[in-house]
Amino acid sequence: MHLGFENVLSKAGIPHQINRFGSMISVHFTENPVTDFTSSAQGNNERF
Repeated sequence: MHLGFENVLSKAGIPHQINRFGSMISVHFTENPVTDFTSSAQGNNERF
C-alpha cells in the first residue's frame, strides 16, 4: 500500500514522507524527514 501512495504522490510532484512500522503507515506532506511531533507538525497538514 505504501508503494502505491509513494508512486501516486511522486508522479503528482507532491512533497511527502511516508513512515512505516510493520503494517502501519503515516503520510506526511513535507520534503523533510519526519522523526518526531515537531517535524510532523511542520508539514502541509491542509492537504489532508
